[in-house]
Amino acid sequence: MVQGQRFKQSLWYVEESTPGTTPVTPTLVEIPIAGHPSLNVEKDNFQSERIGNRNRTHLRHGTRRAAGEIPIELAYGDFDALFESVMCSSWSTDVLKVGETLKYFTLERRFDDISEFQPFTGCFMNGFSFSAQPNGMITGAFNVLGLGGMSAAAATVATTSTATAGNDPFDGFTGTLTEGGSAANMTALELSISNNGVLPYVIGSDTAPHANIGMFDVTGTATAFFETEALLNKFLNETESALTVEFQGITGGDLQFDISSLKYTAGSITEADEGLLAQLPFTGTYNTGDASSLVITRTAA
Repeated sequence: MVQGQRFKQSLWYVEESTPGTTPVTPTLVEIPIAGHPSLNVEKDNFQSERIGNRNRTHLRHGTRRAAGEIPIELAYGDFDALFESVMCSSWSTDVLKVGETLKYFTLERRFDDISEFQPFTGCFMNGFSFSAQPNGMITGAFNVLGLGGMSAAAATVATTSTATAGNDPFDGFTGTLTEGGSAANMTALELSISNNGVLPYVIGSDTAPHANIGMFDVTGTATAFFETEALLNKFLNETESALTVEFQGITGGDLQFDISSLKYTAGSITEADEGLLAQLPFTGTYNTGDASSLVITRTAA
């Protein structure tokens, strides 16, 4: 038998109208992955407490869920539907804000060289994170939570399939970054958002009928040249600030992340390359002008 090869795997999606149900004649769209997705079925398990001797006598599988991460290199246009899911809203004039409407997908893992397929139903993006460094691609991951359905198959669920557009990934040296409205010498930016989603289960089923979302959290860490005390003083004095980063495509197509209201939650001095750095974790909060704690804006080429 042939062993599946890492480079032959792929990941595809189609939006669901009914949570947990794949459309009848689905067109699946490829998600450009940058590594091995950790998407799998997870199950709780429990053991019998009957006492007869010191040996465990019974073990049962309990409720199940789909969970894992989709590793990516951030690029214009390739992840628009996934961003809608993680923000629980829809693009409006190329602007995306925090909303309250869950968007579910059927995600299908394909292993074409061994003709194996894994469709996961009822999946939504529970979180997203990215890491920006000066010399490298913008890497990130979508955190997936699913209602639990997956049945391994020898054929795809797709009626038709659409390959990824293959847009060039963003890098850390083509774009702009401002802190508090002014250009800043940042050496790293980590951003993480979470829907804090959970799955409510009912008696008589090992899968959840739907998901519930909690408060939307946007957090991260900004690392900058230690040039003055200005950034540290914002932490010490609990001064509200803002961060805006725009990643620009080398052939056009930009993506901007705006956190118009944030507070630094810690501050420390570190070192790298014989220089000193100010490292400040932050938490974003609701901005009345934006009507959101995070705004994502896309600009076409």
